[in-house]
Amino acid sequence: MEVHLERVTATPLGSDELRVRHRAGPRRRGGLPVLPRALTIAVFVSVLAACGGTTKPSVEPEVTQDDAGEMDIEMMVADADPEVDSEAETSESDAHDGEVVAAADAVIEPPADTAVPVDAGEDVADVVGPESRDDIYGVSVLRAESWWVDAGLIYHKDAVRRLRGINWFGLETSDRALHGTWFGRKVESFLAELHTLGFDALRIPVSPESINPGFGAASWAQNAYEAGEAATGREQLERLIGVATDFAILLDFHTCDPTQLGTALPGRPDGCQGYDADRWLADLTTLATLARDHDNVLGIDLTNEPHALTWSQWKALAERGAEAVLRANPRLLVFVEGVAGASRYGIHYPFWGENLTEAASQTPNIPRSRLVFSPHAYGPGIANQSYFAAANFPVNMPAIWDAHFGHLVPSFGFAVGEFGGHYDDDAQAGEVAWNEAFVSYLATRDRRGPASFFYWCLNANSGDTGGLYLDDWTTIDQKRLTLLAPLLAR
Repeated sequence: MEVHLERVTATPLGSDELRVRHRAGPRRRGGLPVLPRALTIAVFVSVLAACGGTTKPSVEPEVTQDDAGEMDIEMMVADADPEVDSEAETSESDAHDGEVVAAADAVIEPPADTAVPVDAGEDVADVVGPESRDDIYGVSVLRAESWWVDAGLIYHKDAVRRLRGINWFGLETSDRALHGTWFGRKVESFLAELHTLGFDALRIPVSPESINPGFGAASWAQNAYEAGEAATGREQLERLIGVATDFAILLDFHTCDPTQLGTALPGRPDGCQGYDADRWLADLTTLATLARDHDNVLGIDLTNEPHALTWSQWKALAERGAEAVLRANPRLLVFVEGVAGASRYGIHYPFWGENLTEAASQTPNIPRSRLVFSPHAYGPGIANQSYFAAANFPVNMPAIWDAHFGHLVPSFGFAVGEFGGHYDDDAQAGEVAWNEAFVSYLATRDRRGPASFFYWCLNANSGDTGGLYLDDWTTIDQKRLTLLAPLLAR
């Protein structure tokens, strides 16, 4: 990938700082913090390796990006199911742009809502009430003490919880700490403001180095909490969970190796050197065990954007991951993201994490009362797909979203794990229309009310999307807040 340095001249301290913005073909998020000059040199090396997010190319099969890109799609598709769609035809120029040439104006019929029965941990509760229980891998668990799903709705104990969430990254990086506190602002201050703005949930990306003890946090972050010092990544995570009691927290297994952030992410949970599926399962178990004493942790997102896998491959791994989580803590939810282009998707190429086309017909064998499907969706500012140039854009988008993931509503637990962008047509034409169309889609897709969501992101240093906070990490981007108002309303 390419790392671009941008000079930022309007910092609160009046200094002239450098920020890393990552560009890796069509999809990138994250970046180095904008630091006061005195701290820039001290943290530059560790944060440069960290990169604060993931890269997400969205290119059609059989396109090999150069070494400034993200991954070799030919290798990914070589392991794909033989039934991968071949409707999309690629021209040389379109392949270069990372687009899929397809019938952009076509209306896609969403797959039939044909969920298969769940064998392991089939729900036994017939009613919603104080004595309702779920059988989770042989353990009878009171719903009144759990996070659970019924008829597609997420509950905490006895109340429906519609999640109004935001992503806050940093713990998954080599900093092993939430980004943004280098100006001296405490985490508790951010949380108080987020709560005032209407957010009630956090998605927190983590890595093995913040899951397990012994990995030091960045020096600028060790006093980021009013509640006390947190010297390691694990202590940072525990401190956050302990102070964010007004928020439902989703722990996202984001990468198995922080040094891969901003470069070539493996697109599977066990794709890092020296890190296999057994270690992944052990880390999921550790997270689930940590959550036993914190019922504000609603669940575990098993793996961020498993784009290198087919749906059948990811389904098998997700079943193993879910069992590890729920045997350790049967009161949690398990979030399962979509794949990308290595499996059936119709005629419109999906973003990483978006493709849940086969999820209803090939449902993972996970207790339905604990399963939440969690797609990611992005617009033209991330990858300028051909359907963004359709004559009827963005009216064409709901049919595409329905085909990729919307057909799961309302039969399954559902929460969008990431969406966003710069929301600025000066950055990319169509960004405003896409974002407004997607918010409208989330607000109306389920007649019972807006869908649960986690907006990407809080961070000002998200290179390809920007964040809720501007570069001073104090000023709110009001246009984003206005955009999200229909989803934040109570």
